Amino acid sequence: MGSPSCARLGRVLSPPDSTGRNSRQANNTSTIAEPLVDLRIRSNLGAMLLCALVVLLCGCTSSSAASDQVISPDPMGGSNQPFDCNSDEYFVQVASETDEQAYISTVDKVRSSGQLPPNTHYVTQGGDCGIFTSARSSSTASRSWVLYAGPFATADAACPALLESPPDASIKGLRKESRQANSPCLCAVNIADIPVITKPDQTGQWVSEIQRSLLDVGYPITAELGDHPGQFSEATSNLVGKFQDAVGLSDTGLVDKTTWERLQVVICG
Repeated sequence: MGSPSCARLGRVLSPPDSTGRNSRQANNTSTIAEPLVDLRIRSNLGAMLLCALVVLLCGCTSSSAASDQVISPDPMGGSNQPFDCNSDEYFVQVASETDEQAYISTVDKVRSSGQLPPNTHYVTQGGDCGIFTSARSSSTASRSWVLYAGPFATADAACPALLESPPDASIKGLRKESRQANSPCLCAVNIADIPVITKPDQTGQWVSEIQRSLLDVGYPITAELGDHPGQFSEATSNLVGKFQDAVGLSDTGLVDKTTWERLQVVICG
């Protein structure tokens, strides 16, 4: 489109051809030829410069428009990647739902809250090795749409992804004996990097971590919490106090650095 436009600009700005002018004008070429030639050159030069400016502006506009294009995020949260049922690896269950539309909505909420870890995939019934569904269970409660991160060689290797996930996320193994595991990550982190938990109803993945840790050392926190993982409720605080009392710490019910350190020693040795 740029070339025809430039040609038209040249025709508009260029002076008319002198062919066919009357003899008097022809006889006066000695006085007007040079100014006409000069005018033609300047006009054509102006047209060329104007054409170049138009092309430049059009090119910049196109480049700007291309750079301003927004790529929509994948509504599924990643590719469909079934589990390897013969693997010893682990994965992080980030979210799960019973149907596709509910799953897509949940993925959007997880992404919007900044709790979507990198390198996530999803798995559906038939590719989950029976971890979330089974042939004998056809109830709508079966989690047939699962968003996960992984796989990882060890449970500890899955911890960074877990700590970036929603509070109700968990680490699971692909082997039958580790599928129901809800491994804490205290052995894979530096205590200095862990925040203290001191406020009632404080929420987040670190609250989930204290809950997982208490469960791992023998406190049935899941039964007391019901459907509130990741919430520092009164029930959680009470169990923190029981653990503190059992290991010789002051029963404050709050998770300070000393409590984290003692839990790490008990769990990791």
